[in-house]
Amino acid sequence: MITYKVTTLFQPEWNNVFKALFPGKEHDASMTTHDYATFSFNDATVTPTDLGPLVRVELLPSGPL
Repeated sequence: MITYKVTTLFQPEWNNVFKALFPGKEHDASMTTHDYATFSFNDATVTPTDLGPLVRVELLPSGPL
């Protein structure tokens, strides 16, 4: 499983951010908070779209959310 942590410099609508970052993909697990979101995929080939400097995406080490 691969997990990405997403933070933004604006108050996001996480559903819209997910659709822009991972068009056409479905996550296997997710967690959203006011400050960040995590999205996990069983497919390790999933990579995020670069949305510019206002959206930071980090690949987390393998493990549970």
